[in-house]
Amino acid sequence: MKITTYIFLSMMISAVLILAGDRLIIQRTINPPIPFFHRGESTYFMKIGGDTDVYARMAKGTFFDAPAPYRYRILLPFIARYLPFEPHISFKLFSYFSLFALYVLLAVLCRSIAMSPAAAFVSLFAFFVTPWQLYMYHNPFYFDAFSLLLATTMILAYVRRWYALFFAMGIIGIFSRENIIFLTPWWFMTGQHKRGALVVLAIAVLFILTRTLLSNAPAQPAQQWIDEFYKIHTFTDMSRLSFWGTVAYVWGGFWLLGFAGLLLLPCDLFLSLGAGFLLAFCGAIVSSFFAEMPRMMLYLLPFMLCFCIPILSLLLEKRLFFFFIFAPLLIAKLFSGMGNIMLGWDSWMFASFLPRGIILGSDVFISIWILYLLKNKIHDGFREKKELLANIRIGRSSQ
Repeated sequence: MKITTYIFLSMMISAVLILAGDRLIIQRTINPPIPFFHRGESTYFMKIGGDTDVYARMAKGTFFDAPAPYRYRILLPFIARYLPFEPHISFKLFSYFSLFALYVLLAVLCRSIAMSPAAAFVSLFAFFVTPWQLYMYHNPFYFDAFSLLLATTMILAYVRRWYALFFAMGIIGIFSRENIIFLTPWWFMTGQHKRGALVVLAIAVLFILTRTLLSNAPAQPAQQWIDEFYKIHTFTDMSRLSFWGTVAYVWGGFWLLGFAGLLLLPCDLFLSLGAGFLLAFCGAIVSSFFAEMPRMMLYLLPFMLCFCIPILSLLLEKRLFFFFIFAPLLIAKLFSGMGNIMLGWDSWMFASFLPRGIILGSDVFISIWILYLLKNKIHDGFREKKELLANIRIGRSSQ
């Protein structure tokens, strides 16, 4: 398939996914029309608020009006200030534009690692139906989609060795969401150590500079900013079993498929994407101390998608299994991830965790079944990567 045809098809599929997400998923509103209780909460979780209120005040007022770390994320509120819409409408447009570009870039990234178009598009839909990806349609007024777009662009720039684009995305990330800076040391993996050092140094200087300039808020002393920050955020206790249970819930069976698929990637991609994943995972864990942890795990999406493609590509060869078992599971996940027009938040699906727990259990069971079907290829991949790492250790010890 020609690259122009592939990109055009990617754009069409991206538009369909955005239209489906917008029409299917129940979105937050300024004034929720029907009050009801959900998981012990009232309609607050259906009301536009939280981070959006802070960013809206930044768009209308000054950046110093916002507590840390919001007031450092000045890019999108600054642009929204000059658009002819209410801030929350501008934020929604940012999210949809970002999601469209994100899906296209993910498809291009899949092509960059030499996988089939069918596997790429199936992988894209498989991750489209995950709960925290659907959350970006339930609450498109956050900046998660834009930050995820920047991270995906950095990954594509790394794979293609587009240094200028990698550098530019790091700079932009400083003014949108800080966790993207965890990817900046990744360029050292290319062997271009001087360029890698320049990226890290420039990002570090800019990070410190923005925090210094925007922290001099005359209206409030520094300690008051810190107090407000602690009031807003609930810090995560990583020692609790529930924390790691929530981590597992984010991707469900795709954790298993992803790590198995990593073993099937070519050796160069195994090393580079594996290292990038570890950096992004560290960023997600650190960020989860200050925000909802599942939302931060969302930034692993490009890596998990790349990891799962070899598995899904092989799965497509077993068509009966795919169409009669795996595809129905994806449809079930689509209607159980977020409240939707078919099964609202007050429906039986969300009345308790049991229905979604059954789907999650089925997801994990089918993923294990898939790994069993592909056990020979996975074993060969494991042996190859084990030898690769052993050779790297031997090479380093002999120096």
